[in-house]
Amino acid sequence: MPWLPSAPAPGHAHTIGEQKAVDEMVDGFGVGRLQGLLGSAVRQAAEMDWMYAGMLRKLEKLAREISILHEQL
Repeated sequence: MPWLPSAPAPGHAHTIGEQKAVDEMVDGFGVGRLQGLLGSAVRQAAEMDWMYAGMLRKLEKLAREISILHEQL
């Protein structure tokens, strides 16, 4: 991420100002918030799986209907 300080060169450490900038960026971003984000991502993935499964069921039904209509021709 370009707005984060780059890694220090070998043998050098971040300055106190750089460390404070990083600390301010991550302040309030605790484990609880991370768990909430991951939980949200898991729920979204499950909803997408459910949606795609429904789409596949509809496509399979449509394919069967087309097959039946084709046989009737």
